[in-house]
Amino acid sequence: DANLNVTATNSVFDNCTGVVAIGENGTFSRFNGTIFAERANITITESNATIHCSNSTIIALKNRLNITLKNCTLKASLNEILELKVLDDWNEFSRMEYLPLIYSYKEKRFWTFAGNHWPNQELDITDKNGDGLADYAVCPKVYMSKYQSTEFSLLCEPVLVEGIENYEWHGIELPPLSEFRMNEEGILEYVGPVKVESPTETEKTPEKITAEYIFVSLAILIVSLISGALLVLYIAKHRELI
Repeated sequence: DANLNVTATNSVFDNCTGVVAIGENGTFSRFNGTIFAERANITITESNATIHCSNSTIIALKNRLNITLKNCTLKASLNEILELKVLDDWNEFSRMEYLPLIYSYKEKRFWTFAGNHWPNQELDITDKNGDGLADYAVCPKVYMSKYQSTEFSLLCEPVLVEGIENYEWHGIELPPLSEFRMNEEGILEYVGPVKVESPTETEKTPEKITAEYIFVSLAILIVSLISGALLVLYIAKHRELI
């Protein structure tokens, strides 16, 4: 419950307000304030923050954020992103990723990759399968100082169709390989996990193929040795007769 104005490394901040300059590693939860991340790896959840990131990696889940990136990686899902600016020089490269999540929406649990909510942008969004995400990848625009323009996107993602208060996240975890089908309306529908069948005689595993190769090679070698021995005996007997 502290009101902060500190510089720290390898620290955890829970239910704090103020300004933090963080280096190396930092974890923030229920934080309200400003974070300066310099050559750091930080995780921020359930917070309201302005983040100035330089040469760092951020994992962000269910926050309301104003973000400035300079040669940073932002891994974010279920956030309300009020503003995102990229201040890279020409030899720098910031990027954004969305995360694989187990999350709940309207009392249903889903397991897939989830994007973010962009309330200050007019985005064309539909959600016909009811998972709380856009049916198609949407590309929010960001300001990029290289071009002095807002017409660029770091990523096209399955954005949220509602505010973040309608979602709960339960874990970051890659979903199993899934099977989808196209319905009559042209929307991809989830069928289920891909079934991995045991290999058949026509689809043999590398281990089985190797074992069979060794067996056949040994059999050929044994037959060759026997044939060679018989040939030697035949020649020796033939010489005795002469």
